[in-house]
Amino acid sequence: MKAARHDTSVSRILGELLQERMLREEGHEAAMRQYLAVTPRALKTSGGHPTRTEARERPRPERSRPERPRP
Repeated sequence: MKAARHDTSVSRILGELLQERMLREEGHEAAMRQYLAVTPRALKTSGGHPTRTEARERPRPERSRPERPRP
């Protein structure tokens, strides 16, 4: 049906679908190679994570709540 709507052949539709899929896969593979080419580095250079107690004792930032329209 799609081929008829676009006034083309089923072979052409399949060819275009395969080409799109191959381009997506090639792009994914290129991105993966680029990502893996970078040497990993530490996110933190010193100090450790806070303990559970320390994290809970920290002051929490105040949330600003949007005003609700009054009826």
